[in-house]
Amino acid sequence: MAEENGSIDGKETERTTRVAGNDGGSPAGAGRAERSEWRMVALGVFLLVALGAGLGVGGASAYRAIRAHNAVAPEEAAKAWSERLRLPYRGAACTMFDTDDDGYVSCIVGLDGPDQVYFQGLQCGEQGSRRAGGCKVDQKNPQTRLVLTIAADGTGLPAPRTPQ
Repeated sequence: MAEENGSIDGKETERTTRVAGNDGGSPAGAGRAERSEWRMVALGVFLLVALGAGLGVGGASAYRAIRAHNAVAPEEAAKAWSERLRLPYRGAACTMFDTDDDGYVSCIVGLDGPDQVYFQGLQCGEQGSRRAGGCKVDQKNPQTRLVLTIAADGTGLPAPRTPQ
């Protein structure tokens, strides 16, 4: 602490010159120092929390971005299923939405037979799904019977009635 003595009108006075960071030892100055320390601690805690939240959000976003998901359209998956089994694939039609939330959509695959086209029900992975991929035989709809029987040459004939 630097002190200066001076006189005004012949009276001695004592002045205190403040040095940076020195509060002159007064109780009011001590309170300011405590508040300043508290602000620094609060700022540090805030920055740590903000950094942690930012890393958490960034990490979660990165995890979702790199986590595997099904990039294959269900019709393409149905075609690959038929080709892997060396079945005479004609075409496939699939629903757009997974109605039972199992990651699969319903598909029908047309397979050329010797005398007619046969239709096989499949469950294929919904595009973009993180739970499913590929195809499996639809247990609820293993072979679809249509109103028309489609011959291998593409002509449609009324389907034979099946005994009930």
